[in-house]
Amino acid sequence: MRDDSRDGRRGARREVHEVAGEPPSGDPDPAATEASGATAGGPTGDGTPAVATGGRPTGRTRASGQDTRRRILAAAGTLFSSRGYEQVTIRDIAAAADTDPALVIRYFGSKNDLFVLVRQPDLQLRSAPGRPLTAEGVTQALIELSFAQGTRLLDVAAIGGAQGSELIQTQLETQLVLPLMDAFGLASAGRDHIEAIAAIVAGVSLLRHRVETRGLRSLNADQLTELLTPAVQVLLDTAPKGTSHSPSDV
Repeated sequence: MRDDSRDGRRGARREVHEVAGEPPSGDPDPAATEASGATAGGPTGDGTPAVATGGRPTGRTRASGQDTRRRILAAAGTLFSSRGYEQVTIRDIAAAADTDPALVIRYFGSKNDLFVLVRQPDLQLRSAPGRPLTAEGVTQALIELSFAQGTRLLDVAAIGGAQGSELIQTQLETQLVLPLMDAFGLASAGRDHIEAIAAIVAGVSLLRHRVETRGLRSLNADQLTELLTPAVQVLLDTAPKGTSHSPSDV
């Protein structure tokens, strides 16, 4: 028999799929017992089996587990966003999700794992339609990204530990650094220049959103774009040009 405790230690990406998908085959979902009061193989409140022949979860079992996961994710997202990491407990999340604390651990492993999952930023760089690929256009897109995702990025970087760092590194690599290197036709040595551009914007985001320095916190996106574009222009102009590259060049 499989050890159910291993499920709570799965990585955040696997858990994302479990939220939207089915519980593992042969593993009766504990949320079904929570919802119906039935034991594996026993009757539910209406006299029908809680688990089908062979121990496979029924449609009711799967739906119950999916709903419990969604409630936990929604509750955790709201609580972490409003209170921060330290002021939220697993019991708080369970109470807000109307479930048992053991199920929070069962599905998501730990408070830290759940925090990284619900607070992870989306670092996909999106340029407005018609915006030219220039230093100013890239700067504006990065500033807008920092406004939308900067708090999440700083949260996961500060709290997420090794898991959070790995997630951010992967997103930066695949959604920002490599796309910009390709877009500007940079050689592998141009990576330093793109990362330096990202560091400038991330530093501004830190000072503006967390430290709240008097100068930067009063500037809007257009003003920050005007301020930072010359620095970004220099970095792009001095970046080595080259042929297209792939992640294997890293």
